[in-house]
Amino acid sequence: MLLIAFPESMICLRCHPLKSIRIFDVRKLDKEDFCNHMSHRGWAVVRSLHEDEDQFKKTLNCATEFFSLDKEKKMSSRVLFAEVDHHSSGLSGYNEPHPGKQLFRIRKGLNQPFPEEPLLFRSTVEDTFERLERVMAVCCGAVLADCGAEYSAIVQERDDPPNCNEHVDPGWMTCVVVSGTPGLEVLDASTGDWLGLEHFLIPFQHIIVMRSFSEDKYVGAVHRVIRNDRERMSLVYERRPPTDAEISSQKRRRF
Repeated sequence: MLLIAFPESMICLRCHPLKSIRIFDVRKLDKEDFCNHMSHRGWAVVRSLHEDEDQFKKTLNCATEFFSLDKEKKMSSRVLFAEVDHHSSGLSGYNEPHPGKQLFRIRKGLNQPFPEEPLLFRSTVEDTFERLERVMAVCCGAVLADCGAEYSAIVQERDDPPNCNEHVDPGWMTCVVVSGTPGLEVLDASTGDWLGLEHFLIPFQHIIVMRSFSEDKYVGAVHRVIRNDRERMSLVYERRPPTDAEISSQKRRRF
């Protein structure tokens, strides 16, 4: 699921300063080092490709134009759908959970409606989805393999109420493209300190990768978004398991 958020942050807290950050190259990922880093901290940072950086900027420009449209036009992209268990429903497209936050979700495998404008919104968003999906395949695939699991890019996702307070995302893993307006803070599992990673990273060039569910030596990354004087746009890609999936500790399971 790709989530484009245009929120007003909800909380204002200080975090522990960070002196240095390990940056992983997703093109030639040292899987052992990456997995060790994720198991100790619950998060990691990878470097995006130069062409991806330009694409992320283009996507946020289109999103800014989309979020400035009349609400009626934005609502044309909203759709409810039944989950695979038929006991719950999901939400895709436009959503405004509260007056200070607007979202646009795109889900793989869903006939996603897009607004008529901006004209390049659909192609831009879908291109970004594919780029972040490739990053996720490398990062999530490495961690799941280390857990004795197999990575599958075919999943059925579910919707959960958005929240900018302290939380752990549902699913396996989350990729967040570093925003030009810092706000994301991650709780470092090895030290217990809140880290304002985006203050030390390059917007659009770096991607923060966060572990979601906890199992064995891995811990889910607790994170939050703090208040900022400027509006904040964020690009988030989440990998979630099917709603009826059972996660066990047995080796060589497939999600």
